[in-house]
Amino acid sequence: MAFDLEDALRETLQREGSDLHIKVPARPYVRVQGRLVELEHLPRVTPDDTRALLDRMMPSNHKRKIFESRGSAEFSHYIDEGRFRVSAFHQRGSVAFVFRAIRPAPDFAELGLPAVVGSWIDARRGLVLITGPTGAGKSTTLASMIKLISERKPCHIITLEDPVEYLHPDAQALVSQREIERDAPTYQEALRAALRHDPDVLAIGDIRDEGTAMTALRAGESGHLVIGAVHAATPYEAIKYIEELSRSHESLARQQLAATLVGIVSQRLVPSTIGRPLVNAEVLVNTARVADLIRDRDLSAAVFTNAIAEGGYYGMQTFDADLTAHVRAGHITMAEAMSFASNPSDLRLGMHASEMAKREESEGATSEGAMSEGSMSERETSEGEAFEREKSDSELSEGGMPKVDGAITSTNG
Repeated sequence: MAFDLEDALRETLQREGSDLHIKVPARPYVRVQGRLVELEHLPRVTPDDTRALLDRMMPSNHKRKIFESRGSAEFSHYIDEGRFRVSAFHQRGSVAFVFRAIRPAPDFAELGLPAVVGSWIDARRGLVLITGPTGAGKSTTLASMIKLISERKPCHIITLEDPVEYLHPDAQALVSQREIERDAPTYQEALRAALRHDPDVLAIGDIRDEGTAMTALRAGESGHLVIGAVHAATPYEAIKYIEELSRSHESLARQQLAATLVGIVSQRLVPSTIGRPLVNAEVLVNTARVADLIRDRDLSAAVFTNAIAEGGYYGMQTFDADLTAHVRAGHITMAEAMSFASNPSDLRLGMHASEMAKREESEGATSEGAMSEGSMSERETSEGEAFEREKSDSELSEGGMPKVDGAITSTNG
């Protein structure tokens, strides 16, 4: 039975999977809610199958040369039901693929990220970083922010991507999308050229080298809003990554980053109880305190994380604080939260303290209610006694002891 790629891709979309894996000699696997599921009804693929797929899908001779020289390449593939980003690579002498499903860019509100992240699009200049591991939804967050800007602002947005994933129609904004190795040779060259194309917003799919990092910092400093994705797990690691990329200009990079950074959102996807993965986010906002920490060459991760934990007033939050909120809302089980927690012991203690505070608040409300009922009862008793006294006085007056000017007088004078 010949392998039918289109059937496998359609099933990936029907299962709401994020990725389809094809490798020799296994059956195809789909990643659903973060877990790989074997498509048992489909045949095992052979080296001839995957080579034929590569020959059919490779978009250009240029991409083919890249694949043959580097052993891997990325490109886009379409079927009637949807678009996919394809990562093709050699493994054990045969070709393998991962197809990432690209759905229409969601509205920013659908992502479940804190509102402060969405507010960053209003910055006239500066650098916004979206970080996380592969498959954490960085491209989706970037696309949603571009969509939000395009819907709200009459401006020029230039995206630099490898490959282009989400297609952005012009709304209030003009959106120019450039694909690396098709429209420009490298991110660095594309970014430098983009500064001459009258941009208001620059979106960078992957900040991966010194030239791109330093140009992005200069662009943010000179009056552009730059939104870039970085392969780093936390805001602290993102800052250190930018420093390492700019090693020959490390001190300058720290100063520019402290001056231009708007904020960092680090994200990962966690299994949920509501049928789809949820974003678990850590958010850093560049306050005066944070800027001072960025300038410090000897900055430690613990000090930085503590600054985030104490920055709730500015909209900052740690991964664990976000997990705690999801558990309270019933969106994530405690077991899942513990498995993703940065500090499981602190998460457990935090949840316990939260439950204790909630219990005390509930008991306090019950106690206040009881006291209120008691006071009401006492008031009713007092009012009843006063009424009875007045009634008695009235009856007495009618029996021959009338009231005159508030005093009781005798009829016998």
